[in-house]
Amino acid sequence: MGLSSSISPDRDIEAVSETASLLSISEFQLFKTAYCAWYGRNAGDTRMEPFFADFMFRDIVPHWVRHFVRRLRDADEPDDSVIPPACTLPRRKIDPKARRRGWFLLAGFAVFILLFCLMLVYWIPPA
Repeated sequence: MGLSSSISPDRDIEAVSETASLLSISEFQLFKTAYCAWYGRNAGDTRMEPFFADFMFRDIVPHWVRHFVRRLRDADEPDDSVIPPACTLPRRKIDPKARRRGWFLLAGFAVFILLFCLMLVYWIPPA
């Protein structure tokens, strides 16, 4: 990622959100991955809820999340030294129907723009 590693304490909330966005995961999943990287074991949802509630409602970022975010930002590419193999990030699964629907909507929009441009060229008399 190679982002700036100078994160001030008042930017911790933004740093967590930006890092989760760059990794295409939720902030909650970032907390779980950071916990695993720090403590060496996966944590369940119930274990993460108090930490995440403090983050959401009281703007408190645990030290292990802050450390994980800074290490990710310092790394050009996250490797095993930043994210241990036991703490793999989930891969987002894309529904094939949603993908087809997206391409269909994109093609429909392109046809609409093309027809609109043709209408402007042929139906509006030159001044």
